[in-house]
Amino acid sequence: MPFEAPVRQRLECLESRLRRSSNTSVQIRHYTQWLREDGIYVPSRVTLYHDFLRYQALYDDVEYHNGQPYLTLNPAAGIDARRWFMGFAWGEHALKQPVSSSIARCLLMAMRARQEVLFPYESPRGMSYRIHRGVPIGILSGTDSAYMRLWMADGRVMHFDLARIRGLVKWTYGSLADYQAPSDDPIRYLNVELSDERLFHYLTNQFPGLVREGPKRAVLRLPLSQCYMTADIIESWVRRHANVDREANRSVDLGPESTLKIEVST
Repeated sequence: MPFEAPVRQRLECLESRLRRSSNTSVQIRHYTQWLREDGIYVPSRVTLYHDFLRYQALYDDVEYHNGQPYLTLNPAAGIDARRWFMGFAWGEHALKQPVSSSIARCLLMAMRARQEVLFPYESPRGMSYRIHRGVPIGILSGTDSAYMRLWMADGRVMHFDLARIRGLVKWTYGSLADYQAPSDDPIRYLNVELSDERLFHYLTNQFPGLVREGPKRAVLRLPLSQCYMTADIIESWVRRHANVDREANRSVDLGPESTLKIEVST
């Protein structure tokens, strides 16, 4: 937040309370009470209105119009989340994933505060929803979406696609005393070899986490649960940058019963 210290302190107080739900609204009186609870000096009401305007200007999911009684979060906004997790070009991409900025920020705040969350999760076919509860312990960027690592009460760590989290996400304020220790996620080494030395040089410059061990070989140290996704990201990058003719038309065999065909037509 590019503001002087008193303004920044007030807006951080506002954010810490507001982001405990993905769809909420707040009035000046609530904001005033939060400042008092945190022992922060409460300025004039006009200044507090200006704080709402400053906060609205920072994020794509905040809606506030000067003089209105409520500052509101809009869960349908997703430009910030797509740009942050998937890359700037995904902001308004034709295939934009429905990754919600307010949902992502609620989960990130819960992860920082070690808070349990409750959220509805859409089935792969989009026909039903299931409610999940757990503690966010990691957010992973992807090439097609963003993913959350959720620590469950029984000790499992599950991965959830943020694009399939729909509806209200909120903190439960539940105790973690009965949570079993997270299941082990052992560290592994992802060995990457690329015969094209020029392309290998570009690859290691693009992904600084890759540690070179030779002119055509590099190693990446990461948890086992992230190996598959990371391998996909590296392969996709190499395919895009390889010096070969590429076109949108393609036919992909997905097994004995499924094929994918894509054609460009006029």
